[in-house]
Amino acid sequence: MADLPKRPGPVRRLTVSWRGGEWRVENERRIDRMTLMRSDELPRVDSKQGLAGFWWEVVDDTGKVIYRQIGNNPFTGGQEVVKRDGTLTHTGAAGEDELFDIVFPDIPQVAALHFYSDATPAPQKIMSRPEGPARRIAEIDVRSKRGGGRGHR
Repeated sequence: MADLPKRPGPVRRLTVSWRGGEWRVENERRIDRMTLMRSDELPRVDSKQGLAGFWWEVVDDTGKVIYRQIGNNPFTGGQEVVKRDGTLTHTGAAGEDELFDIVFPDIPQVAALHFYSDATPAPQKIMSRPEGPARRIAEIDVRSKRGGGRGHR
């Protein structure tokens, strides 16, 4: 991952939505000075097993990760709870619409935003169970429309 300064710097804040099977940027705001949380590292796992969960990352034109955040998977539909009589019930079913606030460094190298999940979002599903190792479920071009003149050198 890119070495990012630990001091405040310019960032971009996107509100990204998943609605009815479509991903889109709903809003974008540039912030001149903000300290970002440290970029998350993915855990090392056996290559046969693969990773589970949900995360997003911004990458450069070659696909190199610049910044990443791991989060709760909005597409898994909650938790199974065992009742006293031994039956299972589900809580917190996944919604059909999701909004994500994404904050990342405003540097010229940023090219795309990738979302990864082990559950496939689908508008017809009320709940989606993990389907295996996480895979890229969306890619959004987020190249700066200002010509890349801002950010860290």
